[in-house]
Amino acid sequence: MTEGSTQLSAEEVGLLQGGRRSAVTVAVVALALRGAITPGKPGTLQTSGVPSGADGALEKAVHAALHRPLGLRDLMDTPRVQSALEQVQQPLVEGGLWRQRLPHRTRAGRHAVKELMGEVVLPEGPHAAHEVRESGWEAREQLLAVALYGNAGLAAVVPHLAREGGLTGRLRGDSGATPSGGGGGGGIV
Repeated sequence: MTEGSTQLSAEEVGLLQGGRRSAVTVAVVALALRGAITPGKPGTLQTSGVPSGADGALEKAVHAALHRPLGLRDLMDTPRVQSALEQVQQPLVEGGLWRQRLPHRTRAGRHAVKELMGEVVLPEGPHAAHEVRESGWEAREQLLAVALYGNAGLAAVVPHLAREGGLTGRLRGDSGATPSGGGGGGGIV
């Protein structure tokens, strides 16, 4: 693995591989692995009452926003999370891995993701979650699996949170509340 790809945070890898939703999902999983986030009402997430131990602006913003149950879409729309996502993106732009105009990863960003996928190989099949637990994956490996493999990574690392918290699959609806507390919302497809 090159020095550049080892220095990328799991949130940055998530942004490179799956965009803003993936970066926020990685932050949610990081907090959940520390016991600070749990599923709320069906399809929502909330804080657990455990101190977050948050690393970085995005984790802090996610934890602060989840003082009440929110679906992932509503969580992503909160101004503090939006601002934190900009902070995650900026070093990638400066490092030539992400384009600000028409946001997407660059050739160097694609190379870094491909290299990490060779290092973090997700077990396949119905026993993937068991294999991840039994293998004793470190938190960074688990977060990189989520960042690199999306729904399959979620199913292997945090299956209950992914299912009950609305991180994977089709949801009937978010919390129904917008970040400002009004009505609205909708399903994450």
